[in-house]
Formats: sequence, C-alpha cells, structure tokens
Amino acid sequence: MTAQIAEINTDDLKRYPGWKNAEDEIIKLVALKGYDFIISMEKLHDFIELEEPTTLEAYKKYQFEWLGSVENLKDSLLENHQICLMNLRGKGYMVCTPDDQVSKAYAKIMRKVGLGINKALATLVNVNQSLLSGEGSKIRLENLAKISFLKQTTNKKELKK
Repeated sequence: MTAQIAEINTDDLKRYPGWKNAEDEIIKLVALKGYDFIISMEKLHDFIELEEPTTLEAYKKYQFEWLGSVENLKDSLLENHQICLMNLRGKGYMVCTPDDQVSKAYAKIMRKVGLGINKALATLVNVNQSLLSGEGSKIRLENLAKISFLKQTTNKKELKK
C-alpha cells in the first residue's frame, strides 16, 4: 500500500483568529503600496472574517469580538511590524506614515493625559472639605499643587521660533 501525499496550497490557509489574517493582508498591502492609504471598513471586515450576527444577542457579542479583533490587529501591527493604523471615523483605517505616526501618537497621548489631569483635578476640587481631617486637607492641597503643575506643563503651546 502506497501513501499518497496531498499538496496543500498555502494561499488557501487561514489563520485563527481572523485578525491574524487581516494582519497578513495589511502587511502585503504595505509592501505593495507603502504607507499613507486607507483601508475601508468593508475591506477590514473582509480581512477579519467574523461571522455576521443574525440575532440581537449575537450582534452584541459580535460588537465585542469586532472591537477586540481590531485592537489586537492594531497592537500586533504596531508592535511586531511598526505599522500604525489610525481610525478615520466612518471611513476606515489610515495606514500612517512614520512621520504621521509620531505626531499623531503624541497628540493622542497628550489628549489622554489632559483628560486624566482634568479628572484628577475635578476629584480633588470637589471634595467635601468640611469633613476632611487636617492631614487630609494638607494632602489634598499638596496633590492639587502637583496636578496643577502637571496641567500647566502639558498645556504649554509650542514656542514660536
């Protein structure tokens, strides 16, 4: 009895989970096109290949799977391949040039830092001060000074040359 060896076409193989297929496809597109192009939401859905929901309950699950898949895809592309995807609301995802990646990443993190500082300030300002102990009041004022300093330093505009 002779065993037959089947040939496997590796182009037909799919990786699991689906965002790994999307990763492969985007890497190919970047190699072909370079940077600075948009991947439509439809194309990204085709790449990720999540099963379309048929019920409301399935749709809720699908939304979480979709968001998780996109986040995993973005993280893997950035960390393993130095490819940055930025969401263009309603259009898809932009494959950023390295220069755009640097400036957009800075702007994004500064927005998050600013929001965090504002939240911390609101928490420290909106305290029932009549119930604070002497020590609690002292700590509140020290922390307000620190957070206020951070707010000042992060709000500085770029100096004109």
